[in-house]
Amino acid sequence: MRACTPTTTAGGFRRALAVLTIAVLAIAGCAPSSLDTAVPVWGTIAVPPTSPVLELELPEWSPAPTTSAADALANDLQGAVLKPEIVDWPIIWTDERTQLAALYFQVHKGWDITPSTDLDALTTMDPQLVVVHWTAGPSAKGAFNTFRSVRQRGQRIRREWNAVNLAAHFIVDRDGTIFQLMPATRMGRHTIGLNHLAIGIENVGDGDRYPLTEAQLRANADLVRWLHWRHDLTHLIGHFEYRDFEDHPYFVETFEWFRTGRIDPGKDFMADLRAELDDLGLEGSPLLDG
Repeated sequence: MRACTPTTTAGGFRRALAVLTIAVLAIAGCAPSSLDTAVPVWGTIAVPPTSPVLELELPEWSPAPTTSAADALANDLQGAVLKPEIVDWPIIWTDERTQLAALYFQVHKGWDITPSTDLDALTTMDPQLVVVHWTAGPSAKGAFNTFRSVRQRGQRIRREWNAVNLAAHFIVDRDGTIFQLMPATRMGRHTIGLNHLAIGIENVGDGDRYPLTEAQLRANADLVRWLHWRHDLTHLIGHFEYRDFEDHPYFVETFEWFRTGRIDPGKDFMADLRAELDDLGLEGSPLLDG
C-alpha cells in the first residue's frame, strides 16, 4: 500500500495547507495515525478510531431570506421622502394628565380601570382615522395655549372626569408650518366618540375672518399622506362629520346627550383635501361612503 505522507510548507501558508492536507487524507482514508483533531466530512464527523462515528442530521439547505436590512433601508428612505417638515412643540403630558385622560375615557368609553391597570397603555392607541379641525383663532400660539395645560379651565370642568384638557396631535399654521404637540399614538381629547382611534389636526383659522389657506391645504395633504404610510389609516374626515359615525363600530360614547355641533374645517376645504389624497383610497363619512 502506498504511504501517504503529508508535506510541510514554510511561511504564512503552513497552517492552511496543513488543514487542507488533513482533509484530503481523511477523505482518501489515509489520515496520519497521530491525528487527534476532528475533520468535518459531509454527513458525519471524523473522530478518533476508538470512538463510534457520530451521525449528524444536517439541516436542509434553504436560500437566504430577502435582505431584511435592504428592505428596512428602503422603508426608512420612503418614510424620509414622505415625511413633511415637522416642528416639535410638545404640550405638557404628565402622570396627572395620563390619569385624568384614563378617567375621562373610563367614563366616556365604559372601560374598566383597576389598581393594576397600565394607564399609559390604556391611553395609547393604534390610529385608524384622521379628523381635521380649525382652531377658530388667528394664531398657532393661541391654539397651543388652549391645549398646553393639563386641566381644562373655566366652567366646563364641572366634574372631575371631565377635567382633562383638550388635546390635538398637530397644529398647522397659516403659512403651512406643521407643529407636533404629542405622539400620534397618544389619545387626545378632540373628537367626541372617536378620540380612542383618531389623530387630530388643528388648522389655524376659521371659515370667516381667517379662511384656511392654500399652504395649509398642501401641508395637510403631506401630513396625512405620511400618517397613512405610518399607520395604515382607514378614514379621513372633517370634524363636522364625526356624528356620521354614531352607528359605526369606531364610535364609542357612553352618553347619548354628549354631543356638540361642529362645522370645521369646512366642506370646501375637506373636498379639496380629499381630491389631493384620492390615490390613498381613504374613506370619509360612513353616510356618504355607504
